[in-house]
Amino acid sequence: MSFELDTYWIARGGEIPEKYIEKFAGRADIIHFKDMAEDGFFAPVGEGTLNIEAIFEAAVEAGAKIALVEQDAHRKPSFECAKSSYDCLSKLTNFKVGG
Repeated sequence: MSFELDTYWIARGGEIPEKYIEKFAGRADIIHFKDMAEDGFFAPVGEGTLNIEAIFEAAVEAGAKIALVEQDAHRKPSFECAKSSYDCLSKLTNFKVGG
């Protein structure tokens, strides 16, 4: 059985996302990347308090196949949040859309 882990809600529940991902290595094919602002509100990936680089490394080590980004609520325009999250994860993966 496989399931999706959500980094924001793991942290909101008091756990460290990268440690939680390690705990379920091989069972979480999808990692739902979200970040948390200092006040606990949602933040674009890479702009909050979560260690996104460590989370990404844990996801790769755990065998995750899919990385998703969603922002439940935002304080900036939606597309600005999406671009910021994309830019953060692109730096970690060297992924570029359109070559």
